[in-house]
Amino acid sequence: MGLNEYINEQRRSIYAGAKAKRKQTDIVRACIKAARLQPYACPVEIRIVWIEGKRKGKVRDIDNVRFGAKFVLDALQEEGIIPNDNPIWVRHIFDQFRYNEKNPRIQVAIDEYDPTGRHVFYAPVTGLKELR
Repeated sequence: MGLNEYINEQRRSIYAGAKAKRKQTDIVRACIKAARLQPYACPVEIRIVWIEGKRKGKVRDIDNVRFGAKFVLDALQEEGIIPNDNPIWVRHIFDQFRYNEKNPRIQVAIDEYDPTGRHVFYAPVTGLKELR
C-alpha cells in the first residue's frame, strides 16, 4: 500500500485507515517471522529496494511508494528486531527503486550502523560534492 491508498482509507474513516495500516504491518511481520531475523542491540541502517510493477498502467510516484517504509519499521519494532524505530536506533534508510512488471516486491536488508563506513554524496546544480 502506498501513501495515496492509505490517505484514501483514512478519508473513508479512521477505523478503515487503522485497519489498513494493521493489515500492511502484519504482512511485513509475517515476512520477518519467516526470515527468522534475530534482534539487533545496536543502531542499524536499513536498505530497501522497492521493485515496482505498474498499477492501472502507470508507475507510482516515488514518495507514494516510499511511504511503505512506515510499515517495515513498525513491523521490525513490533517483532523486537529493533528496540525502537526512532533515529537513535535507525540511523539511515537507503532506498532504491526498480521496476519489474512480472515480479514486483520489496527487499529489505538490515546492517549494523558503522559511523565510519559510509560517505554521502549529493549533486547540487553546480557539480558533485562529498559530505563527510
